Order: sequence, then structure tokens, then C-alpha cells
Amino acid sequence: MPISDWLDLAPATIQYEAAVTRNEFGKVTAYAAAVAYRARVTYTHKRVTSRATGQDVISSIQVWIIGIITTLNVDDRITLPDGTTPLMVSWDLVTDEHGNHSVKCYFT
Repeated sequence: MPISDWLDLAPATIQYEAAVTRNEFGKVTAYAAAVAYRARVTYTHKRVTSRATGQDVISSIQVWIIGIITTLNVDDRITLPDGTTPLMVSWDLVTDEHGNHSVKCYFT
């Protein structure tokens, strides 16, 4: 099934900005240009393991991003349709018989 068949399930648009530079303390100092992706935003509580700390956390926002984002980092910035930029704690790469399909991101 082509990705275009999933677009009806992704009515929102998010902005993705990859972290590109850091200062000597490891803090992000610049992001790449924003790229718009179609997405589905849901608000439920899920227990996930934080990729940054390895600890279990509760995610209250999950976002299915249609398209290929395979190089996510916990310091990347995703702006939701309401203008917020919650903390990304984990993600799952979703594939199908055609390859990379979407990414499910978990936010606190």
C-alpha cells in the first residue's frame, strides 16, 4: 500500500528540525531548516523507555509522521500543529513491504 493511501489518517502537519550543531557543553546551538510532514497526533498515556536516559517515562503525546525520517535524535525539534515543541523521548520506525513507512514519536 503506497504512503499516499495513509494520508487520510494524517490530517495534521508538523515541522521537523534536525539538531545540527552543539556547543562545548553538548547543548544544541542550531537546527537545520524546518521540513513539513503530514502526521497524526494522539494524546494518550503510554509507558516508553527514554532513548536519552534508558529510564521508563510516561509519554502523553504520540505522533505518527508519514514519510521517511530515519536519523532522529532526542535533541531534534518537532513542532506540533498547536505550536508546541514537546520533549521527544523515543520513537519507532515503522516499515512495510515497500520499506520505511512512517515514524511514531513519543513525547512527554
